[in-house]
Amino acid sequence: VMLTPLQITSLMATIADDGQWAPPSLVKFDEVNNVAGDHATGAKEQVLSVETARSIQEMMEMVVSKGTGKSAALTEVKVAGKTATSQTGSRDEDDQEILNTWFAGYLPADNPRWAIVVLVEEGKSGAEDAAPVFKDIAQGILRYFSVNKAG
Repeated sequence: VMLTPLQITSLMATIADDGQWAPPSLVKFDEVNNVAGDHATGAKEQVLSVETARSIQEMMEMVVSKGTGKSAALTEVKVAGKTATSQTGSRDEDDQEILNTWFAGYLPADNPRWAIVVLVEEGKSGAEDAAPVFKDIAQGILRYFSVNKAG
């Protein structure tokens, strides 16, 4: 299965939005970080049952609180996410398989606003390579936006 980071981000947003999918849209910011132009999305479509989406949400929260995604956890808010490692079909000069590593998630888990996907080419694991980058990006977002604290 081949997926792009945008497709995985759309999947994360769909899970976070209780199974409702909306077409992705690009948002452009001006020089002072105001949204420039129209970025309205299309109508939402229920593509997963609410029950299925909420079950996945719970599992993704546990990935971050107790599993391989601990290095993506924040103290400010709860995060939900999933680590991944994908094969590339390529080998390096030592005949070792070249892997791409991922962390995909959203925050705050209790009231999702942002979905983020990190892809690290030629990585070791999603937990080691991608989850800490997700955490850095999420912390940067939280510095710019007011978010209710999670318990």
